[in-house]
Formats: sequence, structure tokens, C-alpha cells
Amino acid sequence: MINPLLIANYAKLSLRKTKTDKKDARTIAKFLLDHRQEISQLSVSQELQDLRDLSRERESLCHLISATKVEIKRVIRTTFPELESMGDLYTRTMIRFLQEYPSARLVRAAKPKAIAKALKRPSVGNKLTLTAEDIVKAAQSSVGTVSPAKEIILRGKIATLLHLQERLAEVSKLLTELCQRTKLEDFEILRSIKGVGPNTAAPFLAEMGGVENYSSHKKDHRLCRNGSIGS
Repeated sequence: MINPLLIANYAKLSLRKTKTDKKDARTIAKFLLDHRQEISQLSVSQELQDLRDLSRERESLCHLISATKVEIKRVIRTTFPELESMGDLYTRTMIRFLQEYPSARLVRAAKPKAIAKALKRPSVGNKLTLTAEDIVKAAQSSVGTVSPAKEIILRGKIATLLHLQERLAEVSKLLTELCQRTKLEDFEILRSIKGVGPNTAAPFLAEMGGVENYSSHKKDHRLCRNGSIGS
């Protein structure tokens, strides 16, 4: 609710330079007391707080997914490096395939029919341009390291990624539904802008709060510039 820089500057007015948790708490309390009129205008409804909680949880999940993908790529560069240049590693089909065959060693040990079957699961979606023959050929000449430990690690990271993606889809759906129930008009206005989808409109409205909080478009600009609204 309060920019930490405001409290930091307020603390500089004190002649005491010692810093403890107890004194910091007292400084914050004094700041809130001195500015209670302005702060009372910043209070939010439970619906808006729920929107913000979901929005920030979604943002956190996006960061975790990105970090997990980096870790997956790092391990694949050891167990089956050739795959990285053969296409997108993060299609649902490829992720499921890697969960079953996380290394070139396991691909070489499998029958071609089993590889082809793993790439053609009808319920997975994301049609893959790679063929079983392409992957088998790459595995046969792969310079990947034989490491059962890394295979276990990669399977674990892929399981984590799939779980995070499921959570992201669930939170995104809840966020959109709540935004439509509480801010339908504003939501539809934002959605009418070309390129603005639900996953952009809902977090924006969650962080912005009520339009009445801004006397002009310039105040909204400053909010965005200060990073209060995520991209």
C-alpha cells in the first residue's frame, strides 16, 4: 500500500541512526499515524484484494515456470544436447516425450515403435514436426553424457513443470472469472484493444484498482512506471 521509499525518507528525519526491528516498526507506525488521512483512501475491498492475490500468484508461477524451463534445458544439454537445435523443447508433446525418454541413451535402448508411439499421443496436442526417425538418428550419434542420475533429475524437473503449468492454468482461470464478476465493464473495454487478452487485462485491473483512484491519466502512467503493474 505504501511505497517503501516514503517511509525510508521519513526515517531520515529522525536524529537517531540506530536501526533495529523494533525501532523500524515504531517508525512505520508513526508514519501511518501522521498520514492516516491519505492512507485511509488506499484501503481496498476484499474482492479487489482477492484479485491482487490471484494476480500476484499467477506472476509468481510464471517466474517459476521460466526458471524450471531453464533448468530443464541445462540438463538436456548434458543428456541429449542435439535435441535443442531440433525444435521447441517445451511443446506438450515434447515435454511428455522427455519425461519418458530423458536421454539419448534411453532413446537408443528403446525400439523405434516405442519412440514413435511416445510422439503420437492423441490427448497431448501440439503436433510435433520431429519424427521418430529424426530423434533415433540424433540419439545414435549423440555426444550426450550417460548419467542415470541426470535422467532422474530431468524427469523430476519435468514433473515440476507440468504441475506448475496446471496450477498456472487454474489460477489464470480463477483470476479471469473473478475479474469478469467484479469488473466486467472495465475488463471488456481492455479486451477490446487489439492484442490485449484476459491474462493481460485481468492482472492490470487487479493492480490498478478503481479508476476513481486516478484524477488523470498521468497518475496511472506513474503507477506503471514505478512497477506497481506487472507486464
